[in-house]
Amino acid sequence: MTTIIQPAGPWQQAASACFTLAGLFSDILIIRIFLFLAYVWLLTGSVTGFQRWPLFAFSGSISLDGMIWSSINCLVHFAAILQLLWDERPISFASEDEQQVYHFLYRRGGCEGLEAKAIISRGSFRRVAANETILNPMEATQKLILLIEGKARCIRRSKDDAEGTSAPFLSGMMTDKSLLNILGVYTGFEKEDVSFEVVAEKDCLVIEWTLEMLDEIATRCGPSVAAYFRNFVLCQFAIEMEFRSYAAECAKCSHGILEDSSWLQGARSRDFSQPLAEPPHQGSRVWRAIKGCCTWVFNSLTPKMPPGIRHKALPISGLAARRRLLTYSLAEKRRLKRQQSLFATASGLIHRLSSRRRVG
Repeated sequence: MTTIIQPAGPWQQAASACFTLAGLFSDILIIRIFLFLAYVWLLTGSVTGFQRWPLFAFSGSISLDGMIWSSINCLVHFAAILQLLWDERPISFASEDEQQVYHFLYRRGGCEGLEAKAIISRGSFRRVAANETILNPMEATQKLILLIEGKARCIRRSKDDAEGTSAPFLSGMMTDKSLLNILGVYTGFEKEDVSFEVVAEKDCLVIEWTLEMLDEIATRCGPSVAAYFRNFVLCQFAIEMEFRSYAAECAKCSHGILEDSSWLQGARSRDFSQPLAEPPHQGSRVWRAIKGCCTWVFNSLTPKMPPGIRHKALPISGLAARRRLLTYSLAEKRRLKRQQSLFATASGLIHRLSSRRRVG
């Protein structure tokens, strides 16, 4: 005959409640907090001998395996909580230029400070004097450049047009967009018979990413980094296309407002130079914190998961474009190495021949 045993003690009941609450929220931090609390209660129950309801005091015996497993799980989830809380820390930048690039990424892609720092740290700043080359055709397949300040000209050449066509290259613009296929979304511009060169007309400041760093942003950083960068690229396409397609006198910033006339002469885009606006504060700091936490918890309460939550957002065509870019870039890198090797060999031969002539 089946008998109903006495209910589990208070510690096991509290653990079960925490496990249930972990399944009702979608925010990973709240989930981890409830899982950590659940194993804390199970650890307490193991130490007190898993008393039956309503007893909860020490029974004179302990559960060794329960203590071991509960302790391991407490450490695992507590470490995750610390990491998630650390991700929400205020982010500081090493220089004013880095701070302004963060402003630019935030306005054009919604990029938060942590992700912006990951993107910026994988790039390098470079100052280029007037009339010097910012990007030559040999580097165009290996580097992505964002112009921060200054005025330059982008020259596009093909096999049928050796002189090429030129277009203004101003603050906020980026070089060869074919490199953005690395993000896994097809962006086009895959023309192997076209070369690009960017020459500074005034002193310029740029930030540049090598193809290896772009690949790291797309695949080895957190998923939010690549997602923010894709948002940023979409905004870049829209702003530059509107500026070039409609032959506008001045481009618009991310707020849909025309840039200042000084932008055409090399000044920084408004998306770089203007500081981020602080949201209006209502009530005391304690009240805002309480209200923010309540809103966060309420918005995270989703007992029913949205459909397709495990599906990936990258299309097959984009992944294929990414593979083509990497293959082409690798071939170009090998070709450049062969050219450099041949040049070094030829230089060495010329040097030896000239030395022999002088000796003779």
